[in-house]
Amino acid sequence: MIFYESLPVEIILEILAYLQLSSLASFVAVSRSTKLLVDANESTVFRNAAVVHGLISSDGTQPADLRAKYTPRSLQGVDGWKSFCRRQIGIKFAWKGKSPSSARRLAYASLHRQDVHRLKVDERAGIIMTTYRNGGLAVADIATNRILWSLPSSHVVPHAHCEYDNGFLIFNRAGRRKEVWRLVEGQNQTIMPPSTSPPDQTQLAASTEAATEHHNSYPKGHFVPWSLIVTPTITYAFRFVYPTLFAATETNFFVYDIPGGKLLQSIIVNPPDSLTHLHYVDISERHLFLCGWPNVVVFSRETGKSILKIPSYQLNYANKIYAIAKQAHPVAGSALLHHDVVSRPAESTLPPQVVHIADTFTAVHVSACGRHLTVLLSSSRLLIIPYFERLITGEVELQNITLDIELGSRSRISRYLAFENERVAVVTDTGLFVVHWDLEKPLVICRAPIFGVMSALPEVTCLQMTDTGMYLTWKHPITTEVNEEDFERLLDEEVSYTIRDTFAQLLVQPTVEPNETVESHDSAVCMIDFVVP
Repeated sequence: MIFYESLPVEIILEILAYLQLSSLASFVAVSRSTKLLVDANESTVFRNAAVVHGLISSDGTQPADLRAKYTPRSLQGVDGWKSFCRRQIGIKFAWKGKSPSSARRLAYASLHRQDVHRLKVDERAGIIMTTYRNGGLAVADIATNRILWSLPSSHVVPHAHCEYDNGFLIFNRAGRRKEVWRLVEGQNQTIMPPSTSPPDQTQLAASTEAATEHHNSYPKGHFVPWSLIVTPTITYAFRFVYPTLFAATETNFFVYDIPGGKLLQSIIVNPPDSLTHLHYVDISERHLFLCGWPNVVVFSRETGKSILKIPSYQLNYANKIYAIAKQAHPVAGSALLHHDVVSRPAESTLPPQVVHIADTFTAVHVSACGRHLTVLLSSSRLLIIPYFERLITGEVELQNITLDIELGSRSRISRYLAFENERVAVVTDTGLFVVHWDLEKPLVICRAPIFGVMSALPEVTCLQMTDTGMYLTWKHPITTEVNEEDFERLLDEEVSYTIRDTFAQLLVQPTVEPNETVESHDSAVCMIDFVVP
């Protein structure tokens, strides 16, 4: 081959360093000589490919460095750069419904009931944490489903909300108190709680009982008391992003340093900056985020002042509206279905006097980098606002940068929002969706038909994403016999409004049709696994 024979190997490898895996495969297929060249330099070629695909930051990365960024599950079967690339690209493809994935129910055999309310997952530690509708908390091994550690319903209140990050677990107690527990990371580890806001005797006693009951599983999945946070007033929403806890009411905000157990900031707000109804909060290094009715409000952590407000009654949020289409591209063995995406101009079909739509924000999440915002409206509309701080400085208008995405019928209610990296997962009464957004690539929307039981979707109380899986509460057996006609019917559903002065009020359709029978099932944790052996 002239190309191969006329250039030094070093130059060829430099050229190959710019190729993606698909192009490398084509190069290898050219001849026996090109295959031998790649085989002989496999480590260099595929490490460079990992850089091209953004899997590692530089060609100086060593295999041992991967454990700092990737979880053990995402490195299963990896014994070199070639298998690493195949594993990571396979996971990315599975997330987009382009390669196999599996759905299953996680059965905790030693737990007497399945009434899961909230869940958190730590893939690196290999554990899943759950609270329950009837009270209690449990920690289970993801791989074996074995219960590793638990607290009884006499200690953890019913419907407890929990937050987890970087080894700290937080859940609410009755009144103004929130318990903080810390993950035990090794044998005989000494953990010294902060002198500020130390744990009380109730926590210490519960810890002793839990350690005795689950001594056989120590230390994996075990927690010890860290602190007891008592907020100045009862709060209705809280969010923990290490190292900071943000707890709030409509008018009172409290920011805590959890490792130190200290109150960092207390903010009191009044109309028009306060919300009438608070639904959800989030926090970043620079900002506080609150959503509900009638606004999403962003506050500066530095000044404590409101710096951005987006009303929930706005008629349009973008110049173009994206929506999921019926046309899909099934892949054998995939739990996700990759749908086509359609778009249309954001033109209102409502009477000309209507300038507002009565709606509310149900959830808000900011990206880990703090630059991008996702907001969920109750009418099954997802707003993605890249580099949202440009709105604060007045560089751009909201309509010019927002992705306005309809996930099914607007007449159906949104239930849950999760945001990790460039993936957004949403549960509505129409389905479970995963939205992949990249400003340099077309929008990708996938749906999980296996979780398309219309009577069960409103019962979803939690949804979490990790690198390799998606976890949710589910009150129905997992079955492949889901009526796809229901989904298509909802896409065709005509949206109805009642007009009152300048407002249009959505007429929300009943979740369950009159002729549909709703079966009662326990609420368990189900998972879509994107790591396929």
